[in-house]
Amino acid sequence: MVIIQINKYYFPWRGAEVVMFELSKLLAEHGHHVVPFAMRHPSNVPTPYAHAFVSEVQTEKVSFGYQGLRTAARMFYSFEARKKLSGLVKTTKPDIAHLHNIYHQLSPSVLDALRVRRVPTVMTVHDYALIAPNYTLFDHGAICERGLKNSWDIVKHRCVKNSTAASILTASAFAFAKAFHFYERGIDHFIAPSVFMKEMLVSHGFLEKKITVIPHFIDVRGSVPSWEGEYVGYMGQLYAEKGVDVLVRAAARVPDIPVKIAGSGPDEARLRALADALGARNVEFVGRLGGVARDRFYRHALMLVVPSVFYEIFGRIVLEAYAFGKPVIASHLGALPEVVYDAKTGYLFKAGDDGELAERIKALVNDPEKRREFGARGRLYAETEYAPERHYERIMEIYRGV
Repeated sequence: MVIIQINKYYFPWRGAEVVMFELSKLLAEHGHHVVPFAMRHPSNVPTPYAHAFVSEVQTEKVSFGYQGLRTAARMFYSFEARKKLSGLVKTTKPDIAHLHNIYHQLSPSVLDALRVRRVPTVMTVHDYALIAPNYTLFDHGAICERGLKNSWDIVKHRCVKNSTAASILTASAFAFAKAFHFYERGIDHFIAPSVFMKEMLVSHGFLEKKITVIPHFIDVRGSVPSWEGEYVGYMGQLYAEKGVDVLVRAAARVPDIPVKIAGSGPDEARLRALADALGARNVEFVGRLGGVARDRFYRHALMLVVPSVFYEIFGRIVLEAYAFGKPVIASHLGALPEVVYDAKTGYLFKAGDDGELAERIKALVNDPEKRREFGARGRLYAETEYAPERHYERIMEIYRGV
């Protein structure tokens, strides 16, 4: 089977990209031919299909002038993306297209290219962009559901990048896509990584029969579980919605327990300043880790903490911890309770409650038998419920169905 994987970036930037690459690898291992389609970018992984990628636009910062106008136009509809994908489809003749995040850098124009050539479409939903212009549902340090009812509410409160211009543009592009029903018409079937995500889609107008819940997977080969450890760990990007400040405050309550924070992002300076202000000398920032260093971080951790203060759609980082036999303490919010089984593979705590988090950390640190029990159970779940083969079977059932 020839499968086009479509995503705005073609490098492991965030969770959606990691999922896309892991799925592409899994499909290739089963003999399928995977063709990528994305935006050109200096960090892209080399591919013989790079010539078909669309030109780069910058969306991280609000800007005016020619580049800003190019970005704005791309958010609505890209004739370049439609033309480039049409050419790629003509030469590769795919059996199916699997889409991930396409919204601003590629635009829904790619759906028209696929529809004209009658390519069946499946989309994994990685954020809330299908139901709200503020695709994280998080703004100014708190959960923000304004855009769910009225997309224009985000303008008044500057919910996108704390910018009126960015909020107007994003709300306009969202309204444009809704008016033409691009995603409702253009996607044959949606894959939701969690029940929470499926329920959000259904409650905002998407047909339940077109949505299937398929959790992400983890390949545990090469991940040797370790039942011991030296510190409490956090792994992930340092954004406000990740709630790392909650972990820093909890760490200040348990000064004798080492806490290591692995990751980078715009919130790093604020988090370092917070740790200094609280006198949390037990907190160490170790930067973004990859490869062997990332594996070593997991192996030497006592547990992993996922302190998110927004609606996580899945929480794939939990599976990484399970692969190394580590228990997880996570916020009782979004889809995290579907992945972290309270008092079985770790503990849940009220999102934002650093006092409760500190108590949960202390309880696990002082109970090595419980850590081992939770960690072993997590590893078993990773090997079975979240195994690659199980995921492959579910994905192929969807592919055959469309």
